[in-house]
Amino acid sequence: MTEENLDTTNEEDDDLSEGEAIDEEASSNEEVAEQEKPKRKPRRQLTPEELDRKEFDKCLKHVFDNEGGLANVAGDRGGLTKYGITQRTLSNWLGRPAEDKEVINLKLKTAGDIYHKNYWLKSRAGQLPTALRMTYFDMCVNHGQGNAVKILQRAINRTGRGSIPKVDVDGLIGKNTIKNASGVDIDILRSERMLFFANLVRNKPQQMKFFLGWYRRCINT
Repeated sequence: MTEENLDTTNEEDDDLSEGEAIDEEASSNEEVAEQEKPKRKPRRQLTPEELDRKEFDKCLKHVFDNEGGLANVAGDRGGLTKYGITQRTLSNWLGRPAEDKEVINLKLKTAGDIYHKNYWLKSRAGQLPTALRMTYFDMCVNHGQGNAVKILQRAINRTGRGSIPKVDVDGLIGKNTIKNASGVDIDILRSERMLFFANLVRNKPQQMKFFLGWYRRCINT
């Protein structure tokens, strides 16, 4: 091996050593940059109350879509209504007779507060299976809590095996009704609601003009 060849080999060794040094320097810089990068704070877990309110807000939007804004339809027992809140309901909320202008000027937030306290919490909608909450809550708004619970209880008994009912159809939302609601299919609940509408129209033919709207509300909720 010649002296020239030896010199060439030494130059290659020097180049390799320099490349390794660059790699080490780059790696060191990356580590420093990683250390200097601000750390993300872990996302705070929502409390049970916040989770319940979030679910309520989702269901409430659907109720608002169904109820619409200001209304005073002839033949509708609710009379002057805004966002589904009747003058009577607003009077109970205020603790005194509500004037027409107070219904007309009702704010969306106030309507939401009424629905949360008087319909969502009282009906225990948040304790039902997720798949049933929106329909059940909408029924409480549309039919009153007692009728809504009876519709749910009939759906529960249709789900059970044999002829022995699982729950009493008493319109009371207790722990037994909530427990057995877990086995109810949403379409069974909707069909019981539709039957409620049909019986209402049969007993009060003057309500027939509302039936198409009720039908659409039923299948879409």
